[in-house]
Amino acid sequence: MCKRILQLFKNLIVRTVLRLSENAVRKQLDFRTELPVLEKVVYSGQTMSDVGYEYPICPKCRTSLEREYVNYCDRCGQHLGWSEYDNYASIIKFVA
Repeated sequence: MCKRILQLFKNLIVRTVLRLSENAVRKQLDFRTELPVLEKVVYSGQTMSDVGYEYPICPKCRTSLEREYVNYCDRCGQHLGWSEYDNYASIIKFVA
């Protein structure tokens, strides 16, 4: 009886470890899959006529990127795709 319980416990541990490993691998593969960059934040001055600075936004972590057309986000590591970037949506933020 003890051997049977011990074997069931070992099987449970192995299944749990495999499930955790599978989730970790899936999470890493998600970052390797290219996500399109579709948004850009525009930091502008007091009025709409002030020239502002534009930065693309990472689709995974939602932070602004310092440069356009980089392969990976420098903060979260997400693989970025730029094929649809010409159709981006602007998010305007006014800076005092």
